[in-house]
Amino acid sequence: MALQFFIWTKDKAIGRPEVSQKNMPLVPRRAIRINIEKERVIKRKALYEMRSQVYKKPYPCWQKQTQPILDHKFISYFLSEDELFVK
Repeated sequence: MALQFFIWTKDKAIGRPEVSQKNMPLVPRRAIRINIEKERVIKRKALYEMRSQVYKKPYPCWQKQTQPILDHKFISYFLSEDELFVK
């Protein structure tokens, strides 16, 4: 059985001009909720390795980035205890 994980959804794309809301899926009512508490530490470490996603100016020579790519609202959602999947 294959499961699909939602990274971006319509509600998470609101107010983000770089993310096309037109192409974002709605999470169906029949989504499967899975607790990932044990995996969350690893997921957090992996996310914070991608410095441009979570820090302003992640590298000394990177002068054009004025804010992290991901905001606190999205990071909280991404690192929540439960993840939604569909078959």
